[in-house]
Amino acid sequence: MESSRRGPLPAWIRHTSLATCVIFVYVNVVYSAVEPARSFWKERKAAAQLAMLPSANLPILPRVRPDLGLQIPVSARLPAVDIHLPLSYANLKSARIPQGWKPADGLILHIQDVHMNAEAQKNIGAAIQEMIDSGKVDLVALEGAFGDIDLFRFRAFEDQDAVRKVADYMLRENKISGPIHVALTGTPHPGPRFIGVDDDALYHSHVQAYKESVPKVEALKKDLALREGGLARQKAVVFGKELLDFDAKVEQHQKGTLALGEYVKLLTSPRPSPMVSIFLMALEMEKSLDFAQVEAERGRMINALVKELSKQQTAQLLNASVSYRAGKIRHTDFYVYLKKLCDENNVLLKNYPAMAAYIRYVLLSDQISPEAFLADLRKMEEASYSALARKPEERELISQSRRLYLEGKLLDFALTPEEWKEYRHSREGGNPSLSSFESFFEHAELRDAALAKNLIQAVHAKKSQVAVLVTGGYHTDGIGNLLKNEKMAVVTLAPKISKLEGKSGTEYLSVFTQEKTPLEKLFDGDKLFLPQEIRVGQITDSAASLALPLAGIDKGILRGEMSHEVLTGRPGFETSWDSDGSNVALVEKRSDGSSISRQMTLTEERDIAQVGREDASGPGFAARGKQLANQI
Repeated sequence: MESSRRGPLPAWIRHTSLATCVIFVYVNVVYSAVEPARSFWKERKAAAQLAMLPSANLPILPRVRPDLGLQIPVSARLPAVDIHLPLSYANLKSARIPQGWKPADGLILHIQDVHMNAEAQKNIGAAIQEMIDSGKVDLVALEGAFGDIDLFRFRAFEDQDAVRKVADYMLRENKISGPIHVALTGTPHPGPRFIGVDDDALYHSHVQAYKESVPKVEALKKDLALREGGLARQKAVVFGKELLDFDAKVEQHQKGTLALGEYVKLLTSPRPSPMVSIFLMALEMEKSLDFAQVEAERGRMINALVKELSKQQTAQLLNASVSYRAGKIRHTDFYVYLKKLCDENNVLLKNYPAMAAYIRYVLLSDQISPEAFLADLRKMEEASYSALARKPEERELISQSRRLYLEGKLLDFALTPEEWKEYRHSREGGNPSLSSFESFFEHAELRDAALAKNLIQAVHAKKSQVAVLVTGGYHTDGIGNLLKNEKMAVVTLAPKISKLEGKSGTEYLSVFTQEKTPLEKLFDGDKLFLPQEIRVGQITDSAASLALPLAGIDKGILRGEMSHEVLTGRPGFETSWDSDGSNVALVEKRSDGSSISRQMTLTEERDIAQVGREDASGPGFAARGKQLANQI
């Protein structure tokens, strides 16, 4: 009890405050935490597919409101530097800290990109902006771009509302990425330098390999299906029943028709690896959880806990609950804190067995590293085949089956880095029809080295201590290892995503051929994808052609003309507009005499609702009902 108190508060105030606190924590913390766990493994798999890198076992919590005295432990495995991790918008995935590392050696905050996904791009942009606002980041490096990305004129433009509306529209329509949105709309002071660290020649060769491959896919898949059918008939003759049944289950798992848990049980040996053992334990715990009972007990536990807390501890718990609900504290880390709070205040979890079981389940599941877990599964699969295949012809058919499986993923551009290495080592001779597909993955490795080299050069030239790098997750290990060799620390983050977009997730590569429908099953896990090239000139021209009329309309000028030079720094390009306040007719004129006509529709709030082309030539935005290709 605090000695400064003058006297007890009236009973009705104490009871009302207690009830309010209990309801607040119940609704904002526990209620929002238990329900999502019903689909924990489904969400974990989806997160791994989208983020392209497994979670790391790092007990990280940000400090929330130090004035309330809530001390959250930070893992010793993170760099000893004052950094702000934007955990509201991104999940911490891994940290590579060289031995003997010190802040002067450089820190790279690597954000794994998820292209053509609006939610991911929005969160990537917000994460970058939050790190910039911390004052520590002095360089932002992007894949798919080359050299300086200078958009300072947009940030310094007098009508920032018009610039933001244009940037929001372009982001919403996937015409720019999250990082470019930040470069357009950030604070007007110079801030960090935005640069492209890709290699121009390698990038375009990589794109060309994809373009050359696409027309071949259908015929090659038909040929692959014929060979798979022939192999299946051979297996039916050569394989024993036990081996044939096991092989069928493996194929079901590969096609996604056999649940992961059932597949793991199929492979489990008398002595499974520690990671597989943890998975199986967590899986069984999940099945045994009584969520209705957890829901009943959580309220009683919070009620008992709040009664025991001091004023400061109650404030800390409320603050932590807000941070947890906002996504600033990881699921597991919050429960570590909550359990510690119960232990310190003699709130015995044994009196709430269902809630205690749920907390044990959460803490256990967080120990699983998907990367190590999947590697162990592959070893167990190989061991199972070895135990069942007793004849040389059986082993040969198993090898052929694996090669055809990898070839199928090659044709889908869906090999993980580990599978690409396996494919490369197992391929027999050279198949000319597959050369462009193989070139696609070969260029990924070459670009790993180029991206790392260009980033290192930029860091040294800028004398940067904390830089942000945005690339696809496929490049994480390749770039990370090269940076670690340079004694740079790398902390990897993945944008938070609540849903997949499109039929097969995100439509990445189709932007290079302007296909109407994406290829199926392009990306799962650490699959390779290419970002669309960041063409700064086209982005600035298109953004200027929309922002300048909006700025004029904001001033009440419904008919006018303005040069783009004020925003692009380049003369010879101007936009004239004619508006009735909701519909804007635009004509972009170039110095060569060519022009492009557009129609922009505004909402009542003068946000951009739609931009369409009036003519059908040249680059521009997709018009309503006109199926015009977007070239920015």
